Amino acid sequence: MRFFTINYRKDRGDRSGTLVNRGLFLHQTPRLIPWCRLFGHRPVVDGYDSTYSGSARWACCDRCGVRPDPQGRLDGDLVLGQSYSGPYGPPSPAKNEKRAAPMPECARSLPGPWPSNPTGEVGGQLVVGRQINAFSAEFTVGCSGSENTLSAHLTISPLFGLYLHTDGHGQWLQRRLNSVGYDDRVTGVSFGDRHLRWRAWAKENEHSADTPRWRDGSFNLDVLDRWLGPARYSYEDVQTVTGLLRLPHGDEHLLTLTLKRQKYGRTRGRKTSKWIVGWECRDGIPYRADDRSVMSAAVNVRDEAVEDHGWPAEALAAIAEKVTRDRTRYGFGPIPDMLVPGA
Repeated sequence: MRFFTINYRKDRGDRSGTLVNRGLFLHQTPRLIPWCRLFGHRPVVDGYDSTYSGSARWACCDRCGVRPDPQGRLDGDLVLGQSYSGPYGPPSPAKNEKRAAPMPECARSLPGPWPSNPTGEVGGQLVVGRQINAFSAEFTVGCSGSENTLSAHLTISPLFGLYLHTDGHGQWLQRRLNSVGYDDRVTGVSFGDRHLRWRAWAKENEHSADTPRWRDGSFNLDVLDRWLGPARYSYEDVQTVTGLLRLPHGDEHLLTLTLKRQKYGRTRGRKTSKWIVGWECRDGIPYRADDRSVMSAAVNVRDEAVEDHGWPAEALAAIAEKVTRDRTRYGFGPIPDMLVPGA
């Protein structure tokens, strides 16, 4: 077995304010497969059928999921899940060992003997400090193609967050519960941002309107949201014009400026409003030394500028200020007019 840890706060420059953020890993740990050790493996045909890469077949144990070594290749016409009684090929040569004679292709494609000491991996992460959710508890059963066989976490913010996963360990459970398809299955509950959320054997990366609410849903616990409606932004386009942006670095860009009335508030109740100008530049405005560009954004303008019809000029000045500040921050280059010879 091999054990090591990683201090993510140090190695990744963690600036989230957490007190502890450490990864824990235990490799080459013996797998607990007592039934197969006592009564032997139950070999079946395993594999996949893909529209893009075709079909593949190999042998594995239907109980623990262990594969022979070498894995080998079986006839692609075999039915997934059917029993496999052999034949088996010779074992893989040891490291730096040379065979006396080349093996025929038919022997190389056969599954080898079952490994005597199959191993797996266990990993985890401990975070002490603020978490995304105030409380979260979740258990995931991976699919046959998942990086992790099983995973789970428990977070109680800001006390701690504990994340665990296995590779190989618990494969018997994965084969019993989630052997078909390529979607991890998640069961858990979380509370955060005034919402209670739950998932009951739901697909991890799929959120569909067709999924029953009891399986993947949430409940808003905010009294004001339920009484007056959630607070949202709304926008009303008022006028669109074209403007020429001149920057201190000497470049010019043609922009499309759209005056918008932005409102924010609940469905029932008082709303606040202000004027903003959204702008777009078809060719983009570079703001970094590597020519990375920004295509669109928005700036605020005063009510008086809208009343006096001077909002395009005020918007262009605000855009120029923002782009110049970003260029200075990201090392775009000095402004030519500010270079004074002999200073």
